[in-house]
Amino acid sequence: MPVPNNITELDTTPSMNSPKGAESVKGVVDDYFRAHAAFIAKLNNEKAAKSAIGSVRGVSSFNANATLTLDDVGKLISFYGSTSARVLTLPLASTVSDGTGYWFINQASVPVQISCGGTDTLNINTLSGAASSAGITILAGDSIFVASNGASRWNVFGWSSNNQFPASLAGNGYQKLPSGRIEVHGYFVASSTPGAAVSVTFPLSGTNLRNLQLTPNSSGTAAISAWFDTPTGTGFNGHCSVAGATVHYRAILD
Repeated sequence: MPVPNNITELDTTPSMNSPKGAESVKGVVDDYFRAHAAFIAKLNNEKAAKSAIGSVRGVSSFNANATLTLDDVGKLISFYGSTSARVLTLPLASTVSDGTGYWFINQASVPVQISCGGTDTLNINTLSGAASSAGITILAGDSIFVASNGASRWNVFGWSSNNQFPASLAGNGYQKLPSGRIEVHGYFVASSTPGAAVSVTFPLSGTNLRNLQLTPNSSGTAAISAWFDTPTGTGFNGHCSVAGATVHYRAILD
């Protein structure tokens, strides 16, 4: 059998490959070495290509707080089964090759915090643009890829609904929507002078105010009304006919 030109010419049974015992390799032995070296390089390139299109090196599963190791690099990091929020800590970015990192998927029903080690930071893209942080929270069903820059930063790629569509459920809170719109809610306490203005600032501002609704709350049976003036994407002046009453509001911004 002549020197192979393609890896498909090789056989998984050693005895079926050349050169065989009785076959002369005089003058061509170096060609065999070079051919097999080329096949090894091709396999390595194919492995890298498969990694580039989403193949992973394995799976590491966690259900408790943990610090990832270099052995986990290139693996799918699966979080499962915990009943309370947990933290997975990255190794120092300087110990991981540039462009390599970890795939995370949260298969639990609780949030998981991905935190940096040392003074490293995460570069995160959100609806508001890029931001640096010491950690990122991934909610149930979220998946992201975190890649080292080989120095002191991790770059985040993929989907984290908590960062793409953040929300605050506080008394004065907000919810960012996939369309880019923002729903804000809150309340203010009316002035001690009935009808006097109270300046209200939204917990998250927008460029345009599309809708604003006020709902006054009264513990008595007397009529009560609330209204606003000078509304903008950052807030409004609120008024109420009853001194000291609590007035709830809901607004839509973009």
